[in-house]
Amino acid sequence: MTSSNSLIDSLFQRSLEDLFKGLRLQLLRESPFISKSLEEIRREIKMTDPSTKSVALQKLSYLAALHGVDMTWAAFHAVEVVSSSRFAHKRIGYHAIAQSFNDQTPVLLLITNQLQRIRSESRSGMFV
Repeated sequence: MTSSNSLIDSLFQRSLEDLFKGLRLQLLRESPFISKSLEEIRREIKMTDPSTKSVALQKLSYLAALHGVDMTWAAFHAVEVVSSSRFAHKRIGYHAIAQSFNDQTPVLLLITNQLQRIRSESRSGMFV
């Protein structure tokens, strides 16, 4: 994917608020709307832009909390968002981790190493 395509995709990315409004409008056809939204989220979450990935995780977390959507497939993406330098992204990532991780999650070692790295950075003054 070229950078121009990712820029255009991020410009037309639906926000969390757009997801709320769309769900409210779909009183009788909620299931197809959720399926379509999940397809969009799967595409957005694979992008390299941390902001796009964070918004996708927010939308997925909302659907998991209120509509019972399985989000265990996004565990590694949540770890990627936690590694961002922006606090807002980290907060979204940790929230998604709380929803997507379980005892069998294969990325538990990754998050343990990530937490150790963050702790060492905060001790050395690198973490702001």
